[in-house]
Amino acid sequence: DVKENIDKLHDQVEGALAHREDMVMGSRPLEGHKVQETVSLLKNNWEKLNKLYKDRLKRWKDCSSKWQKFDLDHKALEEWLNNAESTLKLSESEPAAHRQKLRDLVEDIPLQEVVLGRVNSAGEDISQMSTPDDALRLRSQLKLLNTRWANVCQELRERKRRSAEARTAATEIEEDMGSMLGWLDKAEGVLAIPLQPPEPQHIRDTLSKVQTRVAELPGKKLAVENLNARQNMLTLPADKHKDIRGINTRWAQVSKALPERQLEIEGLLKELLKLQGQLEDLSAWASSTRTKLEQSPEEPPPNLIEDVQLKKPEVEFALERANQLYKETPPGWLDKGKYAKLSEDWTVILELLQQHKERMAAAYVSKKAHEAPIGSSQAESAAFQQFNKSWAELTDWLKMLDNMVQNKQVVVADLDDINENICQLKASLQELDKRRPLLEKQVTAAQNLKNKTSNQDTRNAITERIDKLQTHWEDSQTKLSDRLKQILNMLQDSTNWLDAKREVDYLIKQASGRLESWQEITYTADSLKRQHTDLRLFMKELKQWHGQVAETNALANKLLTLYANDDTHKVTQVNDNMLATWTHINKRVSDREAAVEAGLKLLQQFYLDLEKFLSWLMEAETTCNVLIDATNKERLQEQPEAAKRLLAQWK
Repeated sequence: DVKENIDKLHDQVEGALAHREDMVMGSRPLEGHKVQETVSLLKNNWEKLNKLYKDRLKRWKDCSSKWQKFDLDHKALEEWLNNAESTLKLSESEPAAHRQKLRDLVEDIPLQEVVLGRVNSAGEDISQMSTPDDALRLRSQLKLLNTRWANVCQELRERKRRSAEARTAATEIEEDMGSMLGWLDKAEGVLAIPLQPPEPQHIRDTLSKVQTRVAELPGKKLAVENLNARQNMLTLPADKHKDIRGINTRWAQVSKALPERQLEIEGLLKELLKLQGQLEDLSAWASSTRTKLEQSPEEPPPNLIEDVQLKKPEVEFALERANQLYKETPPGWLDKGKYAKLSEDWTVILELLQQHKERMAAAYVSKKAHEAPIGSSQAESAAFQQFNKSWAELTDWLKMLDNMVQNKQVVVADLDDINENICQLKASLQELDKRRPLLEKQVTAAQNLKNKTSNQDTRNAITERIDKLQTHWEDSQTKLSDRLKQILNMLQDSTNWLDAKREVDYLIKQASGRLESWQEITYTADSLKRQHTDLRLFMKELKQWHGQVAETNALANKLLTLYANDDTHKVTQVNDNMLATWTHINKRVSDREAAVEAGLKLLQQFYLDLEKFLSWLMEAETTCNVLIDATNKERLQEQPEAAKRLLAQWK
């Protein structure tokens, strides 16, 4: 309306001003002066009116522009607040699903704070140009908006703080899990320490390690309980819950096994010390007794036989227990040497006493022969003596064969030693066949003697002796045949194992060559992918080769099981070295695989971090541009407080 009125008056006023000179010239002097004053007043008022209109128009346009910007910013900020309030409410029931949205909202706070500053500034300006009622309504809207903003920001910052605390707690629980897993590995390692060799110092060292872990059980129990309590208070990934369940399972096993192992080792140590004392005492007694028997085999010292019978249960118990403990111990071990010496002395003692018993029986037979009826001739007496002599010779020879079969150990997998023993056994069997006529002759002689004597005791003694000789002969022949068959089987089994071992040696040589050809890992994308591919192919080959290693190990275990009473040190040593080398190769490959995969993950993480950093950089540039625009547009030099807020965001 004002514009229309001014436009209507424009032509009239301009026309009046244009005719000012004509009117002054056509009037009397006094009237001309009045006209002059009136026209000047009109001109001034017209100019004032136009200036006032332009100022009001400019202010209206500025106000309209501010209102439009205010309205847009206000709506955008309200939309952001609505979204933030909705996300906060939903995150209370589904925190995991809205975690990323909450992070985005927190990161968006600085940008929205700039928008809030513009809304407050524009709202204040508009209020000053509005009517009191409009200004009051506008300030109420701004107050409500700022209250919502403060509440949302406080809630987001609180969520951020709690999230940071949760991350810290999760990091701490992960560190505690790592510590507990490390302790469990060490404790299980202590439990896995073999109690061989059964030597007191080794047992004491193992017991000390077990006692150390047992002493740590109360503290570790509290650590596990604390871990479980914190697990229930935190939101952890599923794999972490699985790890904690694994820790609980292993803890239950270890916490039970450690005290049991301690009691077991303490009992073993006590038994070992007692057995050592027994071995020392019995070895001294056996050595002395053997010497006495060897010095006077015909007539043992008085009470010696009774002493041996009294010691027999103690010696045999000690030998049996020592055999159980020292079976897997290397031959050179000191305590095993004492056991072997006692075993040897005891065997000799029993042998000497048996010989003494047989001599006494022979003497008894001779005595009975001499006590025969007067009708007995000198020829019969000579026949008895010859029978006893032949019987003793054959018996001693058979004992020598038995001793060879029982006591001579063959080195398993030593083909030369095995073949040599096969030859000896075959020769012994041939010699047995050659001497069979002597046995038959002795049987015939015994029958003749029995027919010629009428003394029943003498006949019984002759029958007992010849039956014993025949039984001994058949038993010795059976032992020789069985031993020969066993050694022949050993030859075949050893040959199979050695052939398989040569194939494994070739595979190990190939694998070792591959390991030696490896260079340091190069952490570039192409190099890591190439190394990973080569490693996968090599691991596939190792998996195929493992079947040959397992087969060779099975053959070695067969040798160790079937021929445990022979010398198996070669098989044990060679097979253990093979398995140790194979394990070392697989560990090297596993370590290499872990390093290469870690390099690949590191490379992937680098690209993810780079992308994230570039994204952050773009957001930072956007924020800077927004702050610069706000600085230029909002005339911050006139608003110190707003300038300080923006400056704080800039920093």
